[in-house]
Amino acid sequence: MSGKTRAIGCMDAFKQAMRGVAGTVAIVTASEDGQPVGMAATSFCSVSMEPPSLLVCVNKAASMLQAMRQSRRLCLNILQSDNHAVCSYFGGQYSQEERFKFHVWSATAEGLPFLKDAQAVVVGTIVEEIPHGTHTVFIANVEDVYSDHPSPDPLLYVNGGYAKAVCLTAA
Repeated sequence: MSGKTRAIGCMDAFKQAMRGVAGTVAIVTASEDGQPVGMAATSFCSVSMEPPSLLVCVNKAASMLQAMRQSRRLCLNILQSDNHAVCSYFGGQYSQEERFKFHVWSATAEGLPFLKDAQAVVVGTIVEEIPHGTHTVFIANVEDVYSDHPSPDPLLYVNGGYAKAVCLTAA
């Protein structure tokens, strides 16, 4: 078997394996020339508590990639399970302008759009950009966090569909 054939087989197996990994869904937003831009994402996580930081992975073909590069700011809107309808507008089928016509959006003092009923909103400044394969990894230092939901109920994405988390043990 050639290395290329093995790599293609590995890619298919990797995609299938990753379909079984549940990820919390967020809408990543930024501002470009005063206009809101955003995309749905599951490729994000915390990086450090000192300084508080997070990373977000963005496909190099994403329409908002340039906005993030230019503004160096982002807003991570972590969705609740009842926010699943929001994702249908941020998956790439709608223009950036159309994405923000639905649901209740507001803006931070810096003009970053945020979803008013998100489970949590994390605002940060991009401090590092790492290209890798088809994606760019952005690392941002966290400057502000908004959350008034005492009981987390994140929207999850697993095996091609949306799901809810169920606690198996008491907190």
